[in-house]
Amino acid sequence: MTNFITGGLRRPLWHSAGPPIMRKTEHYPGSLPTEIFDGLRAGLAGNRAQFFRVLHRILG
Repeated sequence: MTNFITGGLRRPLWHSAGPPIMRKTEHYPGSLPTEIFDGLRAGLAGNRAQFFRVLHRILG
């Protein structure tokens, strides 16, 4: 987020690239299976702190 100034008013300006299509659909068959994202959601719901400890170890 950056600040955008016009006429003395400061407004937030959100800018980012579009996210890649990561979940496998019929239009994106080369992407990741939905089960991977289900596992991530279950890990977060079960024990959030432990999930991030393990994720940090994996990603380094």
